[in-house]
Amino acid sequence: MPTIPFDPQRRVIEVRVQAISEWEAVLTLLVDTGASMTGIREETLIGLGIDPHAAPRFVRLHTASEVVNVPIVTLPRLEVFGASFAQLPVACLRLPMGLPIDGVLGNDVLSHFWLFVHFRRGLLVAEQVSNFWRRWRFWWQVMRAS
Repeated sequence: MPTIPFDPQRRVIEVRVQAISEWEAVLTLLVDTGASMTGIREETLIGLGIDPHAAPRFVRLHTASEVVNVPIVTLPRLEVFGASFAQLPVACLRLPMGLPIDGVLGNDVLSHFWLFVHFRRGLLVAEQVSNFWRRWRFWWQVMRAS
């Protein structure tokens, strides 16, 4: 069961995920429980061999500061918290260049996990929602972290 440390002073949780397309890369994504879907920086997608300009569809995203139309592309595989997601639709994001992340991990992926965040200790515990006994193991890990 993954336990991911983070800086509790920043209150920002970044996770490392593996994106696989024509090329493989380890990405840093911000855990964003307010995002309905996962989004990856346009330059990162291009580096993975995915052309956002050839996207077959667009969606309207409401961000903290504006409403934008963004292309939706398919990521062949995303691995996070020990689980693998195939043919995952992701939003192509235009993030500021100074931002040290490759994108956001949204609820389309996060909803497949039990998540516990211990802000005082700076720990995120993630367990895939799959069966009853694993759920008990998750809560045991949470209690141990407290």
